[in-house]
Parts: sequence; C-alpha cells; structure tokens
Amino acid sequence: IVAVELDTVQQNFAIDKNHISLNIHSIRSVISESLTPKNITLVTGPIPSFENIWVQYNGDEKIIRIYIAKQMGKDDPTPPMPENPIIERKLDLRTTVNQHSYFGFAAST
Repeated sequence: IVAVELDTVQQNFAIDKNHISLNIHSIRSVISESLTPKNITLVTGPIPSFENIWVQYNGDEKIIRIYIAKQMGKDDPTPPMPENPIIERKLDLRTTVNQHSYFGFAAST
C-alpha cells in the first residue's frame, strides 16, 4: 500500500493535526509535512476547505512528488500546481506494489 494521507487528527505518532504524509504499508508515515507553515488549514470548522493535490511519480528517477494548493471556493478555478512539492521522496514502486494494482480514495474522520 502506498497512501497519501491528509490528516486532521493528531495520533501520538503524528507531527500535528494539520499535515500531509506519505505512508507505505503502514499507518505510520515515512515522511510528513505540516501544512500550517504553508498557510493551508485542512479543517476550518463549519466552513468547507478546498485543496487540490497532485501526485507525480517519475519511474526513471524513482521519485514521488506530492503538491498541494488551496482553492478559495468550491466553484473557483483550480489553482496552478505549485513549482515545489510539499513532499519529495525516493520510492521504487516496482518493489512496493504489484504491477497490476488498484488506485483508490478513502476517507474517515
């Protein structure tokens, strides 16, 4: 399993309650970045928050890059992808997932 986690609850092993992480075969993240210094807040109380996430994988470099940008409102245009990823990590997907794998989305609290 390779997962990009947007976390709004702080477990005892999480860096804070407003972060993005990369998880590999575990709920414990291999890398996490707080979004607070980037002026992105995933939970804004009763007002919905809209973020755009880009996940890019370069098979030649064996690097995964994850980008995030805040969208002002539901009907506002999609912001451009930022120049710099919030997470960048070496990852050889050939040794991590099967050649024929599933891609999906999940959510919880």
